[in-house]
Amino acid sequence: MKTTIACPTCQTPISIEASGLLKGTQYTCINCNTKVSLSSDSAPQVKNAVEEFRKLLRNKGEKN
Repeated sequence: MKTTIACPTCQTPISIEASGLLKGTQYTCINCNTKVSLSSDSAPQVKNAVEEFRKLLRNKGEKN
């Protein structure tokens, strides 16, 4: 699932994938070279949030 976040340094949009973050992928801002990644402490919470979001999408599809 691709999304865009603002670079924490310069606010330039950075295209990321949640699954990539969970795998440890580091994304780099094309404007200022700031590195964005997920801390190991946050990974379980983000993984849970992504799984719950996917469940909601599946449930929504089943209702239509």
